[in-house]
Order: sequence, then C-alpha cells, then structure tokens
Amino acid sequence: MKLINNISNLFFKLIDRGIYQLSTKFDFGYDRISKDFNLNQNLITPRRLAVFTQTFNEGEMLLLWERYWAKEVGYENLFVINNGGTDGSCAKLNPATSVINLPQTEVSHFNWAIIHGYFQRLLLQRYRWVIKTDTDEIIACDGKLIDYLSTQPAGIYRAEHGVHVVHDYNKEASFNYQESIIKQRSFFISETKEFLRPTITAIPASWGPGNHYTYERGGVLKGVWAFHLHGLDFNQVIRRHNRWLAMDFSESDYINISELRKYKSTKLNDIYNVTKQQFDGYFSQKRIDLPYGILTKLDF
Repeated sequence: MKLINNISNLFFKLIDRGIYQLSTKFDFGYDRISKDFNLNQNLITPRRLAVFTQTFNEGEMLLLWERYWAKEVGYENLFVINNGGTDGSCAKLNPATSVINLPQTEVSHFNWAIIHGYFQRLLLQRYRWVIKTDTDEIIACDGKLIDYLSTQPAGIYRAEHGVHVVHDYNKEASFNYQESIIKQRSFFISETKEFLRPTITAIPASWGPGNHYTYERGGVLKGVWAFHLHGLDFNQVIRRHNRWLAMDFSESDYINISELRKYKSTKLNDIYNVTKQQFDGYFSQKRIDLPYGILTKLDF
C-alpha cells in the first residue's frame, strides 16, 4: 500500500509539474499559489474568520476599525498591514492585533491588490473566511456575522447593501472616536455600487486595483450591510485630502492619479471648498432608514 501511495504521489507531482511548465510556456493562468493552498488546506483545523486592512497614518479611524472588528471576531483575528505609517496609530492597537510593517512606497493600487491577494491566501491556510476592508469600512448583518458566514458555501462575496455615514456638520459636533457612531451620527445615504466590493472570501481571490472586483466570479450575501465611514467627520476628510496631497503616486495608478492631480492643481487653502462641495453632494441625496437590527451595529 505504501508503495502504491508513493507511486500515486509521484504521478500527480509529475502531472502538476507538467501543467506548470505548459502554463509558463503558453501563459494560460495556472495559479501556483491557489494550487498549493488547495493541497494544504486539509492539513489544519482552521479558525472561523479573520479580518485585515491596510493603513497609512489613519489615526483614530484605525482604532475605531479595531474596536468594531474586535467585538465581532476578537483582537487575535485582526491583521493590519502598515504601509510605512508614522503617526503612531499602529502602536496604540491592542497587542493581540497583528501588525505587519512595510516600508513606505509610492501609492500603487496595482501593487496593493497583489499584496492583498498573497496575504489573503496566507490567511486562508488558517481561517475558513477572510474579510478585507479599508480602515473606514465595517460590515454587519442582523445577528453575528461570523455565525451567518458559517451557513454559507465557500466563495467570494460582496455585501447586499451599502451605507455612507455622513457628518451633518451644520447640526452635529465633530466626531468623538471614543463614543459610538449611533449616538453622534444620523445622516445615512445609500452608497454607490462601486463601494460594494467583493471582499468577503472563503476561497483565493485575485483582486483588481482598489479591490473593486475579482478575476474570479463572486456573489452577493443577502442581508449583509457594508458601512462606509469616510464622511464620518468633516474635518477628518479635510485632513485625509491633505494627507493624499503629500503622498507620491505611481504614474500607472489610474485609480487616484487623476484625483491627486486635481488636488495638486488646487491651492491648499481651497481644500476646504473641495471638501464642502463633496459634502453638499451627500446632503443632496435622500436619507435612508436602517432596520433596527442593523442600526444597533453602529452602537460600539
């Protein structure tokens, strides 16, 4: 029996090697990483859910992200890729939250998508589900998200609903990051479809720039909501715009290079007006009412 197993293993290794050599010669998309993942995933007992993000000087927004997701999955299942940040926010994270420090490089959403794909595959060797979010993004459902995912087949998914939480700065105070969102914000609008990205995964995902799509086919998780916290505080958005102004962008990065050029062609003291126009666009949209079970998710 042992001899048969050895012969069988050798046979499949030769087949695997042959496919790899052919794919190298003819380039028909053989994914070596996914192949290794599939071979090894049954050798471990995986945890249920990991969540990871990438950050660069996100300040208190990163700490808010950690507070929410730690409540959902525990600090020990959180991972932060620090892209050379210098504001000390990563040092304030819980010691159980894993931080991966990278040297700061020019902004390239192409390179970031590749890094996220490799890291997601690494996590999938220890977790059944992996969620990738920005630091200003939380995902929820009525009940525990981790329990809901355990009832779903493996795949790549996006949330069904998207909500943008907006600071009504004419009526509401600046955001206190030590208090819950629901106690301070009440202006909710529907987020654009581009925000509903396929970032809830249980199989290897190959993201495009900005994580807005995957090369693999994905689906929608009914009853799941994604909250965009970009507009949580008017002054915080101004600071973010100024932070982007100071960063170096790759010329190949078409996601934000046009936005950056627009900002750099604007005087710094006009950033306030740019931000005000952005918020005026939010205020022109119709408010939406959230189901009670989803609304309570913002009380953390």
